[in-house]
Amino acid sequence: MIAAKLMLRAGRARELAATFDTPTGLLGVRHGQALGTCYLQSAAIVAAALRDVGRRPEADALLREADGLIRRAYARGRVPLWFEDDAAGVWALQGKRAAAVAALERALRRGSVHATRTDLLKLEDEPALLPLRGDPGFEAVRSKYEAHFARERQETARVLKIAV
Repeated sequence: MIAAKLMLRAGRARELAATFDTPTGLLGVRHGQALGTCYLQSAAIVAAALRDVGRRPEADALLREADGLIRRAYARGRVPLWFEDDAAGVWALQGKRAAAVAALERALRRGSVHATRTDLLKLEDEPALLPLRGDPGFEAVRSKYEAHFARERQETARVLKIAV
C-alpha cells in the first residue's frame, strides 16, 4: 500500500494501472470482481491511479461501488476507526468534501492520529485526500494532527531527556 501511494505521488500511475490490468489486480482490487469492504483504501488508490492515466469512467465506477459499501456499513451502525479514514479518501475523490472532512473529524475524535495501517507521515500527503487541500475543514483537521504530533514529540523528548 505504501509503495503504491508513493508511486502515485511520484507520478507513476501508469505502472499502477498496468498492474491493475493483470489477473491479480492491484492491492486486492481486480477487474470484474466485487469490491470488499476491507479494500476501500485500496479502491481509492486504484481509482486515483486510473484517473491519472485518463481512465476516469472506470475510476468513477469503482468509487461508486466503494461508496455503496460505505453507506451500507454506516447504516448498520458504528464502524471501525480505520473505516472512517478509508471513507474519507473515497469521498474526497468523489468530490464529497464535506462528507470526507466529517469522516476525518470523527476519526480524530475517536482517537485516530493518522497512524493506522500503512499511512504516510502526513495526512496531507495521502493521495486520496489531495482533492481536500485548501479546504478550510480539512486544513483544520490537518492542524489538529500536527498539534497532536508536536505534543507527542515534546512528551517523548521530555521522558527521554532529549533536547529538541
